Amino acid sequence: MSAAKSSDQSANPTGPAFLSGPMSSLVDLVRVASCLAVIFCHSRQVGFHAGAPYVSALASHYAVVVFFVVSGLAIASSAGRPGAGLRDYVLARSCRILPVAALAMTVGVAVFLARGQTTVVYPGHDQLTWQSVVHPLLFMTESPSGELPVWNVPWWSLSYEVWYYALFGAAVFLRGTRRAIWLIALAWLAGPLILLLLPVWLMGVTLARWPLLVRLDRCQGAALLVAALAMFLLARSIDMAALAWLERRAPFPMVNSQNVIGNTLMGLAVMLSLAGARPLLPLIAGLIARIAPALRWGAGMTFTAYLTHQPLIAFACSWGLVAPPGPLGAVAAIGSVLAVCALLAHLCERRSPALRRAVERWLAKPAGTSQMAPATA
Repeated sequence: MSAAKSSDQSANPTGPAFLSGPMSSLVDLVRVASCLAVIFCHSRQVGFHAGAPYVSALASHYAVVVFFVVSGLAIASSAGRPGAGLRDYVLARSCRILPVAALAMTVGVAVFLARGQTTVVYPGHDQLTWQSVVHPLLFMTESPSGELPVWNVPWWSLSYEVWYYALFGAAVFLRGTRRAIWLIALAWLAGPLILLLLPVWLMGVTLARWPLLVRLDRCQGAALLVAALAMFLLARSIDMAALAWLERRAPFPMVNSQNVIGNTLMGLAVMLSLAGARPLLPLIAGLIARIAPALRWGAGMTFTAYLTHQPLIAFACSWGLVAPPGPLGAVAAIGSVLAVCALLAHLCERRSPALRRAVERWLAKPAGTSQMAPATA
């Protein structure tokens, strides 16, 4: 990609940004809640705890839809800041994604090599091959020959998001023929499965870029919340029937995009919920301000927790380390996983700003400069 800025690149509309003040804290809360939902569902599905008699197979997938919308909102908000250019955009995304992805792959391979030999926790993902390492690190798990990493099925959504970042960057920071060429090339590389859920991610972009959504009053906000609930109930009611209908007509296996109809409706529900909540947040501004630091801390480890929790759960299950039945057992099981994830996030995810600053200093250093000390007489 060229590092040239586009003179017509999109910027946030004039006026207050959508993701500001209490809204930022609400999004942090949504990220934390969605991450906990994914970890709860995955740990319950493999018997790591028995904290609930039944967990819908769609629950964790819906949580990922929430992540997609929030991701689009966050990326579009940051890319619209004054002075943002393509190099800044690529550097910010790379410094956040690549270290955590490398850490997650290392954890996954280490867990596979150290696992117990009597239990296969995730059938179909129990073989360590070069494809199960290389394809994820190239974010090509959704290609026809792509493989997910060993014991880390959640990686599929990261492969989707990285291509959305690339497409968005090309659309915003390039122009003319160059933009068209890059968008076509990136769309071809991403493939149809990833493009099917792109509208869900773009719903978050819509939140950040549609001026009307920062001028809603409380009555309009309440109406959007009602509409969001209706959209959620519609998604739940038709999702499986839509899946069966699509499976009979799709010309190729849909894999992780098989719930595209229900996911799109769920994405609309999330978008409407966030838009509707924004004008109502001043009513609880004091409470939000008190819990904002805790929410920010929790949100600062969600990426690591999402991408490493399944290998950690697989390791525990393979060695028979499962929680006792009951709610307290579930809390203990999930708490133990989160404690390890928090440590990993401290070592990696929370250091991404420092890594970015270091890379920026390195890139700004004039070519040919030397760090050698001056000679002494």
